[in-house]
Amino acid sequence: MIVTFSQPSSLLTLIPNSPWHLCLGHPGIHILKSLVLKTDDSDPCDICVKGKMTHLPFKSHFSGTKMPLDSNQHGFVHSVAPPYTPEHNGIAERASCKILDKARCLLLTSNLPNQYWAEAINTATYLTNVIPTPSKRNLSPYQLWSNNSPRINKIRIFGCKAIFLIPKQKRLWKLGPLGEEGILLGINNDSSYRILKISDEKVYCSRHVTFFEKEFPLSKESKDSDLPLLIPSWNNHEEEFFDCQEGPEDLTCGSSSIRRRRRPI
Repeated sequence: MIVTFSQPSSLLTLIPNSPWHLCLGHPGIHILKSLVLKTDDSDPCDICVKGKMTHLPFKSHFSGTKMPLDSNQHGFVHSVAPPYTPEHNGIAERASCKILDKARCLLLTSNLPNQYWAEAINTATYLTNVIPTPSKRNLSPYQLWSNNSPRINKIRIFGCKAIFLIPKQKRLWKLGPLGEEGILLGINNDSSYRILKISDEKVYCSRHVTFFEKEFPLSKESKDSDLPLLIPSWNNHEEEFFDCQEGPEDLTCGSSSIRRRRRPI
């Protein structure tokens, strides 16, 4: 199923807990309505309520008895902002807040450790650039920059189960498994995916991946399983690239060589 931004009347009905709502990083209901013909907002997303609780920027006439009585049921916190502080509504702070809200929801959905906050921030930034912006005629920043529609059919749910292909050069023996199980950490340069292998805590970059978007290895239901405990450390954190190798100017896929990167100590 492919959804394009140039045709918002796609015959698709989205609900807040639908796969596309999770794939796009828990966007607001107004963004979902700009993508599809019909949107059901009767069932709110509990992750959105937890990850996007905000202070209401109401004017003074809402500070009295006219405040809506059902605000607590929607996850709102009524707080009066101090006067003469225009930076509270600054464009830069609002953009940063939007990315942080998405990243927070991604971590809550995937149950990944907080040490992987950078992966969630990178994915949230990518999603912000490819979903439409109501103030820009429902065009995405990617469209405004490149005049091309983003390939959102490549987006998968952050933190879901993923099995990536093991290169022939890395297989232990001829009759061994051809794939390894991991956790999706996002898209790498729009040509491959970043997969976290649970057993060795390495990040692999591969474009040959099969996703199971209804399964989350680190979800609450999987805590009693035999999955090892993830305690990432920047000292031994490595990235191993299977299918792609960065050249001096572009990214060339299909190479069989392996390149490892370590963070500076």
